[in-house]
Amino acid sequence: METPPFTPETVPIPNPQVVSRIAGDEAVLLHPLQGKVSVLNDVGATVWELIDGHRSIRQIAILVSRQFDIDPHTAEADTLNFLAELAERGVVSMSSQQ
Repeated sequence: METPPFTPETVPIPNPQVVSRIAGDEAVLLHPLQGKVSVLNDVGATVWELIDGHRSIRQIAILVSRQFDIDPHTAEADTLNFLAELAERGVVSMSSQQ
């Protein structure tokens, strides 16, 4: 995957058309206009729950690193890549506003 076109300070914004359901430690995302479903594991579900349009990618990664006892740099890189995938799928958009 290419380097994401945004930075750790970028704020992810959930697409209001995406319907989500958290079940246990997984999340199911439905994008009705695209007819696509995504199932997220426990880390992905946690990231999804933390996307509120106010927290930056870095802030989300810090919370993920604490919750899952992951190295902060690894958590930030993985969160950037994961959110790049969600952005490509139209599940989130990115804002430089905090």
